[in-house]
Amino acid sequence: MNKKIVTLLLFTFILAFEVIYVCFIYEPSYNFVCDGEFSYSDSESKDLLDGNISFSLNDKMQGHAEMTGYLTKNGVSQDVIRSVDFKYHVVAPKRIVIYDAQLITYFHDSVDESFSPEPILDFLFFRNKDLKEINISVHKIKNTYLFGRANNFVFACTS
Repeated sequence: MNKKIVTLLLFTFILAFEVIYVCFIYEPSYNFVCDGEFSYSDSESKDLLDGNISFSLNDKMQGHAEMTGYLTKNGVSQDVIRSVDFKYHVVAPKRIVIYDAQLITYFHDSVDESFSPEPILDFLFFRNKDLKEINISVHKIKNTYLFGRANNFVFACTS
């Protein structure tokens, strides 16, 4: 009899923990819009990308990112205007995977295909033509979202 009660209590505890985890700790989707200044400097090629980035995720597991600014490459400044629609899924708390990205390159965007920024930005620049998915860490501090890989934050934006 005691064995059945212990087993039932253990099962109840595990079930309660799973419900608390799913409802309060693990976020099955994100729902926010944020934007902020963006600056990226490539240490090898000395390319510099300055501008603004807007990033949104909705609870339908879809997102949108837009970047406008200037790329200084080999001493020449080029306009950057990129807009991307994508899908995402949450693989762990504070980690998403972006996939099925659809790039829109505006006609006056003069950035050529040789620009290769931080790998996390591949979904904006499509450096790898066979891009399938990109893992991104998302950390929220008050109303600011930090995006990157592990503890290497690439950009931040405020909602």
